[in-house]
Amino acid sequence: MATLMQQQPTMKNIALETIPQKRFPLVHVLTSKTESDEIKKEEPFNFEKTIKFLIDPHSSHLIDRRIRLCQKLCRHYQNGFAVKDLHYLMKIFNILGDLCQQQPNYIDVFIQILQNCSKPFLLDKSTDGEIYSSALVAFYSDFGYLLRIPIKRIQKCILETLFKSIQSSNKSALPSNDYDGLKPTTVDYILRIQRHSDLCETLVKTLSLIENDLSLRILIIKLLQTLSSKSPECIAKMLTHDCVNRLVLRMNDTDSSGELLFRTIELLWNLFEYGDEEQISEQLNSRVTISLLQEAFLGQVTQSHSQYHRQLRNDILVVCSLIISLKPDAPFVETGFAKQLLLFASYPELRSNNPLVKNFKLTTSQEDFELKKLLFNTVVVLSRNPVINESK
Repeated sequence: MATLMQQQPTMKNIALETIPQKRFPLVHVLTSKTESDEIKKEEPFNFEKTIKFLIDPHSSHLIDRRIRLCQKLCRHYQNGFAVKDLHYLMKIFNILGDLCQQQPNYIDVFIQILQNCSKPFLLDKSTDGEIYSSALVAFYSDFGYLLRIPIKRIQKCILETLFKSIQSSNKSALPSNDYDGLKPTTVDYILRIQRHSDLCETLVKTLSLIENDLSLRILIIKLLQTLSSKSPECIAKMLTHDCVNRLVLRMNDTDSSGELLFRTIELLWNLFEYGDEEQISEQLNSRVTISLLQEAFLGQVTQSHSQYHRQLRNDILVVCSLIISLKPDAPFVETGFAKQLLLFASYPELRSNNPLVKNFKLTTSQEDFELKKLLFNTVVVLSRNPVINESK
């Protein structure tokens, strides 16, 4: 009996082992991604289909669908646009530019796409930089032409995008391996491309279109400052469109920040340093131009209570001195500016009851010392003026 009881567990175990076990698949295996799914690349964006849908008159009432399609484009190229797609991209820009003027609902998504152009463009190979250089030059020329769209938000976005794209700080925070094998362009490369384009000429012309908008004018001048810095090529393009007079004409407009006058004078410095002297002389040889510089100088002299104003005052005087050097017969005498410069140069050694020097005080600051030297130098240069010599 005991032997029988000892054998029963053994027989039970044997019986259990012979029962076939059903193998049920685990749920996570069914729902997890396969290796082929993980390496599957995202499908390329269909530009041709998008363009066709945007220009199709039968889809004109499908505004929401059009906007969603544009948002998809923006998401697809959130790290930057591929250089090979530039011709498609500009077509979309021109289409959206027209649509924005008809339907304001397109403005927001258009701005989102434009802002993506501030990011580095992406190249398949490093050699593509030279291959697509002509295409990029044409792209930036056309990009500047978008300023024709009479919507301030779009104009501001275009200018800010251009300015950001050529700033040294505009480097992608993404690791190089996050571009799917594509190579981002450098800031120096984009700056060189923009200088070869018609951008400088377009910006100078645009100054006349937005002359009543202070913020946009400051953005244009900031951009021209960067493009023209140490670039005779850009300055030559600017001078062909009467850049000096366009700049000086509105530089004394009311501006609480003072940035307009400051940046205008800085840009004039660039023009004098790298521009053609004959062209500059022709554009400066007018009473209007000299009178506006006179107004700017006197305005800073009367409020030279801060280092900023004193330095700006001196910068304006340097520009005036350069003008006299290039054009000795410039109408400084005719406008009365020469007489006022002589007055400041002789003060306080020669006392005067002229209201201009009533509250004018020279301190021991470096800026005031520089002013005195600049005034003496300007007087010496003024002595070459034929009108002054005739009056002796």
